[in-house]
Amino acid sequence: MADCSLLGVINRAVDWRVMLLAALLITLSWRSWIFLSANTENLMLILPVMDSLIGVLFTFMLGFSMNFLSLNLPARARRIIFWLGAILLLALMQWQLMLNDVYWTGHWILVVWTPMVALAIALLVFSLREPTWEWRWLGSKVFVWLGHVSFGIYLWHFQVMRALVLLWPELWNTPSMSLAALVISLPATLAMAALSYYCVERPLMAWGKHRFKTTSAGPSVE
Repeated sequence: MADCSLLGVINRAVDWRVMLLAALLITLSWRSWIFLSANTENLMLILPVMDSLIGVLFTFMLGFSMNFLSLNLPARARRIIFWLGAILLLALMQWQLMLNDVYWTGHWILVVWTPMVALAIALLVFSLREPTWEWRWLGSKVFVWLGHVSFGIYLWHFQVMRALVLLWPELWNTPSMSLAALVISLPATLAMAALSYYCVERPLMAWGKHRFKTTSAGPSVE
């Protein structure tokens, strides 16, 4: 809430396009500096620093900037934006696979890959804010619910898979066993995500909204 308020204050004096460009330059400068100054052959060790807030500021600003873009685009334009985002995302994933052997040993892909993925995802999200008819199934109750618990899925899926590796390492030896691991990890992840959403996230969001309304209203006068 505070971050959005700060961006709103800055946006009163600075156009959102300038803010987005500045965020891109800051993000690339930070990631380049960390990359070039790293004194290690295993760049995974510096990833938490590279991906700190300043290193993903462009990602944050993309979400903020979408609020200023017009949704009144013809269906053809929205389809073009969607496929641009999809093609870019697939190309970036293929690029990472091609450089898998050198990804963590000093390749400059680490500098640009995350901001470019953020751009691809932003294109997809923007194109689907007002989906064309072929994508309206994404608004079904199941997918809306998955959207609600998506942070929990992101938060818990790796922990569930790590637990499976420790408990049953043989599950990952073959494609068929990996499928069995998926059958176990998927419902376990969804259960953990639902639990954290209903017991932690939703109560905290309700408390935050109530506190914000109370603060905005100011002290009551009797």
